[in-house]
Amino acid sequence: MKDLLVVVDESPGSAQRIDLAVQLASAFGAHLTGLCVSETAELRPSILAQFPPEVLDMLSRVGHENADRLKVVWDGRLGAAAADVSTEWRAVEGDSAEVTSVHARYADLTVLGQVDPDNPTGASDLPEQVILGSGRPVIVVPYAGTFKTMGQHVMVAWNASREATRAVNDALPILERAARVRVVSVNPEDGTSWGHGDVPGADI
Repeated sequence: MKDLLVVVDESPGSAQRIDLAVQLASAFGAHLTGLCVSETAELRPSILAQFPPEVLDMLSRVGHENADRLKVVWDGRLGAAAADVSTEWRAVEGDSAEVTSVHARYADLTVLGQVDPDNPTGASDLPEQVILGSGRPVIVVPYAGTFKTMGQHVMVAWNASREATRAVNDALPILERAARVRVVSVNPEDGTSWGHGDVPGADI
């Protein structure tokens, strides 16, 4: 894992997410990119043409101001780690799920936050869209709770499928550093036709 991406937004958990991403980047000697996406209104050109230039300029200015404010949060959370971790900042306009998925395709791992149903920011299904749209490993940090470390105790949900195999392979750098890894299979069927051996879960 040499290129990590973390989504920085206005949600309360964004600062903690940056801290966890910095920890990962430091542990793996990775380059860390902070991505801020300012949503743009999805309007047909015929409708946009009805807005005066002042309104469009105002909307763009608000997006830039939000990005500038989040850049201050980004810089503040890096703190002393900035000397040890290679970082960059990207502020992009567009659809948050679409833009994040594109940037995630070129990262070894993307860190983003679970959407808080009581305090939604951006796309309500951002994690799902990035997981399905990027084809790359994604860590979703829960909106509830505090997490000073990550990856010490790992649970692998194993059903011997192609998808589970790919997920475990993508997670190997984290699994290798974990203090404990548990493999969990729910009602597995034995036999190679199900992907398991004679004893389900034993092979992995």
